[in-house]
Amino acid sequence: MAIAPKVPGRVTGLPVSDNQPVREGDILLVIDDADYRAAHDQAAAALAAARAAADVAEAEATLASAQAERTRATADLTRYKTLSASHFASQQKVQTTQANATKARAAVERAAAALATEKSRLDLLAAERRQADVLVEKMQAELAAARIRLEDTVLRAPVNGIVGNKGVQLGLYVQTGQQTMSVVPINGVYVIANFKETQLARMHQGQPVEITVDDLPRPRLPWPSG
Repeated sequence: MAIAPKVPGRVTGLPVSDNQPVREGDILLVIDDADYRAAHDQAAAALAAARAAADVAEAEATLASAQAERTRATADLTRYKTLSASHFASQQKVQTTQANATKARAAVERAAAALATEKSRLDLLAAERRQADVLVEKMQAELAAARIRLEDTVLRAPVNGIVGNKGVQLGLYVQTGQQTMSVVPINGVYVIANFKETQLARMHQGQPVEITVDDLPRPRLPWPSG
């Protein structure tokens, strides 16, 4: 299996060598993560700011709604007081009350206009809240991507196997997709051997064998045949 980085960077850790056995999950190569860690922290801070903005927008919307309700209740109270007083007033008082009622209606109209303004402001705040929610989602996605890039600075063995074809060294700058080494799965190793027909009669599945490799001066090792 070819081992290639998903992010570019300078090699700062290389704890394996050629022909070294490794287990799945072992660290093979480490890329300098300073820039990726900074990007991750920046994305986390941006997400926190976006969430704070969304909370502020929600608080402003709640406050504006309460203020609009107070304006409506005050206008209703003034109107009912005016109607109640008119039942016990003289003609002059009625005229005065009518004048006051006119003023009250004007006040109600002004309050209605103010309420409409508040509603428009609420609509604006709602739109801002939606924008804030979209921004939060965007920042969450960017943070997730930054976290993945940070994790990709550490290359690990995908399977149990043997390291080979190591073509990197400490300090080398590697590019995305560049093959740095390979890991040959232990279970995937096999030997192709050719035998004469006269030898096949003495061979059977599961029979132990011995192999030697010319360029590796090691003792003969038993090899389970397939």
